[in-house]
Amino acid sequence: MPSWVVPTLKWGGVVLATVSAIALIYVQFIAAAPAPETGVAPNQTLVTLCWVFLVTGIVVTIAAIVVEQRQGPT
Repeated sequence: MPSWVVPTLKWGGVVLATVSAIALIYVQFIAAAPAPETGVAPNQTLVTLCWVFLVTGIVVTIAAIVVEQRQGPT
């Protein structure tokens, strides 16, 4: 496996989880109250997508850390 794959997965997973958590907080709390003129609330599909990305980022990060520990220092 190339040496750049594990760090890319590890840090990419961290970034994905962080951005997804921020988006989830925004969608759940800030955008939850629809503007009076629009009357449109956040879609449940968007919330589900945020959760999927959050879990995916966490799983990828954990998997990369496990692979990194098994490989040892390079």
